[in-house]
Amino acid sequence: MSSPSGSEAEAVSNKKLAIIFKLLSKGELNIAPVIDHNAGVRYPYVEKSLNIKPEEASKLLESLIKEKVLTKNLYDKVFACPRCESVNLSPKGICPSCGSFDIDKKRLLEHLKCGTKFVVNKLFEGTKPVCPKDKTELENHEYRVLASWFECNVCKKKFDTPEVGVHCLNCGLDFKAREGEFKEIYSYALSDEMTAYVKKLGNLRTLAEGLTSIGYDVHFVESLEGVSGGKHSFDLVAYKVEGKKQIRVVIDLYEKVEGEVDGSIIISMFAKVLDVKPDKAVCVAIPALSDVGRNLAKQYNIEVVEGKNSQEAAEYLSQKLA
Repeated sequence: MSSPSGSEAEAVSNKKLAIIFKLLSKGELNIAPVIDHNAGVRYPYVEKSLNIKPEEASKLLESLIKEKVLTKNLYDKVFACPRCESVNLSPKGICPSCGSFDIDKKRLLEHLKCGTKFVVNKLFEGTKPVCPKDKTELENHEYRVLASWFECNVCKKKFDTPEVGVHCLNCGLDFKAREGEFKEIYSYALSDEMTAYVKKLGNLRTLAEGLTSIGYDVHFVESLEGVSGGKHSFDLVAYKVEGKKQIRVVIDLYEKVEGEVDGSIIISMFAKVLDVKPDKAVCVAIPALSDVGRNLAKQYNIEVVEGKNSQEAAEYLSQKLA
């Protein structure tokens, strides 16, 4: 199988980011399936979020499993056609002796008032059986069911329980229930590995919104080719035209729950910046960068933006790049 083109790979990446952003914006971290007996298993949340077809949504979710963005959990098992795997099925009772679907369910009733016993073929909820002796429509409390059974109109056999037959409305196959298969249905959730990344994406979105408001075209998690021919990924790459020149700014975000961000990250960032040679390079540290890191950044001509949270950092970043 050939590798996807650059545009195809970018499209997949954009869809991946779009899903995660939608999950974040709605506070929904689980993607549940819906059983559509015409279309099969669907994921409307993904379809609506990305404006894609049901089959595209399923393929995308499975691709995100391979990328370890999502995990899947068994949600349900549904009965499926053994030939085409469709869940669009119509069940029916059939005679266990001859296989005919022409069977009836019969009940022996007793009219409690007059003691008359009689057989009825159908007794749906709300149906009032009529006593053949006094022609009275009977309420539930006026009769009792003495026995029930099934009877085949073809071979005339009587039996307690019909066999379940199934007709596939997709391919037309008729089969017995014991010949069918079970199909696993999965729900999807963000993987453990993605937890920190999801938080980072939310903060990157905040930074990007600030840059967009001052005229930058911002790309998420973009891979740039360096002078060496190697590829280097940055959390954000911001573009802006000033006069006849396009300014390119690379931005990496580093966070630490407690204390300061370690200064060694500047060294790894500088290696990328040296090869890519952007117009500006910015390290965003939340809540702060260590003194060693600030000194290294100054030495390597990397701008530093700090903030106690992403909102504050976004304000300082926009001020610096305005």
